[in-house]
Amino acid sequence: MQILFTSSTTRHLDYIYAEGQIVAVHVKNGMTDSLYYVMTDHLGSWNKVMDEDKNIVQQTHFDPWGNRMSYTAWNTPQ
Repeated sequence: MQILFTSSTTRHLDYIYAEGQIVAVHVKNGMTDSLYYVMTDHLGSWNKVMDEDKNIVQQTHFDPWGNRMSYTAWNTPQ
């Protein structure tokens, strides 16, 4: 569990694991509860996070050395 404090609210994050891999994050932000599903690549790095309605809310790409790539760099041919 991780607890984040801001000036007006407290946000609780519960990380949900299955077989040693993270599969979801439960977020309690004030009176609101949300569940996010985590998709990982073959190395276990988070590459997609989806909300309860299966909308992608975060997507990350990495270069061969593990550095995070920007969306522009990923989509732009070199």
